[in-house]
Amino acid sequence: MLKARAHYRMLQDLANIAPPHYPGDMVTLLPQNPLLVNAYDGNVFRIVLSVSVNDVRMRNVSPGLLYTFIIRQTGSPNTFQWPATVRGGMMICRRPHSTSVQTFIGRTGGDLLAITAGTWTL
Repeated sequence: MLKARAHYRMLQDLANIAPPHYPGDMVTLLPQNPLLVNAYDGNVFRIVLSVSVNDVRMRNVSPGLLYTFIIRQTGSPNTFQWPATVRGGMMICRRPHSTSVQTFIGRTGGDLLAITAGTWTL
């Protein structure tokens, strides 16, 4: 009985420190400057570039969680500038209607580190 209570308390403690989002949540972000990316909202971010984005601000990155960015170009080529807190961010494909995808791991201090080279489709 004591083990069950201790286990229950441990689960309650873990629930209190877990991030409030669920892995796999996809968030669609509107391209704007600044583009605010709140990692509490999800860990997969879809951005359809109708304008160039040169100011990206990351918030609430959890160490050890994976974050994926799916960046889709519209009919005109636009640019996307990764913030200084993102290490190894790829240059996105600028061809019209292309899609660029890259995955990162959250690090202590709110930085993101690329764990894939990134890929794109035309």
